[in-house]
Amino acid sequence: SHIRKLAEDFHKFIIQHPEEEENTLLISNFFATEFAKEEIKGDYDYLLSSLYTEMIVSFFGRDGVFYPSVRTAGQGYNIAITPHAADTKLELVAAGECTIYKKYEHSITDNETGLEMYPGQTNFELLPVEAKYRSGEEACLRELGFANITELIGNI
Repeated sequence: SHIRKLAEDFHKFIIQHPEEEENTLLISNFFATEFAKEEIKGDYDYLLSSLYTEMIVSFFGRDGVFYPSVRTAGQGYNIAITPHAADTKLELVAAGECTIYKKYEHSITDNETGLEMYPGQTNFELLPVEAKYRSGEEACLRELGFANITELIGNI
């Protein structure tokens, strides 16, 4: 629905500004190609998208941006927020660590540790998640069709 809304807004803009259609499409296609790179070799590959994001956030006075994730083929989203927004508008209320087991497009997440924060708390420690709330490595691997972690690693 988010992507559909973006497309509708884009079409409305083009209808109102037909003289901008060619340049807008050229720029949009260029950025789409840059932002959709699947092979990331280093931080440099994020330079254009981070500069563009910084410019948009600054120009429109926003706290950040929301965009589809290339790594999940658009099935998930990422957010990038300014340090100021993180410091003044967010509060840590829970955190956790997990293991992600993946075979092609199928992935399973198994929670390892977690915590909940209470108001005013500043120090914390991640504690193991109770066994009844975990699937466990063996069950996750079995669901993906592997007998053990060595088989999964050998499949990479």
